[in-house]
Amino acid sequence: MNNLVGYLFVSFLVFPVVSGCAARDEGTSEEMTLLDACFQRIKGSEKCSGSFERIIANPSSAAGKEINLVGYLAPRGGVAMLYRDEHDYSYDIVMNAVALDVEDASILEGKWYQMVRVQARFDLEKNENHPWFGVLSSPSYVEVARKVDRLEPVAVH
Repeated sequence: MNNLVGYLFVSFLVFPVVSGCAARDEGTSEEMTLLDACFQRIKGSEKCSGSFERIIANPSSAAGKEINLVGYLAPRGGVAMLYRDEHDYSYDIVMNAVALDVEDASILEGKWYQMVRVQARFDLEKNENHPWFGVLSSPSYVEVARKVDRLEPVAVH
């Protein structure tokens, strides 16, 4: 009998109270803002650190800023690309990648197919025929962030 009373108490008193709290309005869409793509920003500076996840979520918040970004460097059709990771490169998930617009290609020597850290100006891609969402222009540095060990490719005849 005590179990039945406890069950009825929970069913008729506790559940409606909890459900009423969950149904509360959390705010209108005007009050909610998108996550800024930059974090660890120096106050008053246009330089910022970012991640692919934050930039993909709100690319316009990083547009025109000097940004630090880590990604997988690989070519795609003659264009230097920075992918989120090696998996995105392997499966050609280019819509989550950014192109690298470099004046001096020697800055990329020895860094292909590696996780690299890039500092460059981020801009949204203006050419709607390109599948990537942005461009990193004139990088001030490109350095290997994490060495990827792999065997040398073997030519199959």
